[in-house]
Amino acid sequence: GDAFFVEYGKKVLVMWILYVCAKCTGEERSLATVRHFITLPESEVAALLLEMQEMDDFDNVIKRNANKLLELRGDGQKKSDTLLSIYATADTMTAWLDDTRVAKSLSRSDFALEMFRYEPSTLYIVVSPKNLDVSQMMIKIIYTIAIQQNLTMEPPLLAKEQGLKMSKYPLKFLMDEFPQLEKFEVVKKAMPISAGYGIWFIIIIQGIQ
Repeated sequence: GDAFFVEYGKKVLVMWILYVCAKCTGEERSLATVRHFITLPESEVAALLLEMQEMDDFDNVIKRNANKLLELRGDGQKKSDTLLSIYATADTMTAWLDDTRVAKSLSRSDFALEMFRYEPSTLYIVVSPKNLDVSQMMIKIIYTIAIQQNLTMEPPLLAKEQGLKMSKYPLKFLMDEFPQLEKFEVVKKAMPISAGYGIWFIIIIQGIQ
């Protein structure tokens, strides 16, 4: 069913993200590069999967996912409908990265989201209504990473190295026009426990419809 392909599409996406983290540096270490790999011809992908079988980075997550995809591929003589559907799902999940403005904005960063509770920081994410469809996924990814990396009492490595202590002030996520982000499970699950980690959510909704 659809749930199967969505789940495996996520596994493919995680595999390529970790591969890019392991192999790329500088501005190439970005989601735009992940998109490049996802849209390669199947024959080139197969060659890269064979390379991944020899990798032990990230606790063998790359290797395990590559092994499963190669198993689904078989001998390559006949195209696997299951594998093609998985690739199509991953392609759909990352299609928003085809926008060159989004890809460029994700090519570099001069801040660390996990440091927001240790350094005075303000991050504004401003998107015009006409660009919301393209930017929605990018906004959700930024929020997701920021929430997950701060929903812990363990100081990040950078804070430890600099001898920084957690701020006495809460980290606030102010989300205007929240319904425009549609279903957002990360926020839903984080809200009941966030206060214990010094995180506040300020949700702004213009109407009750």
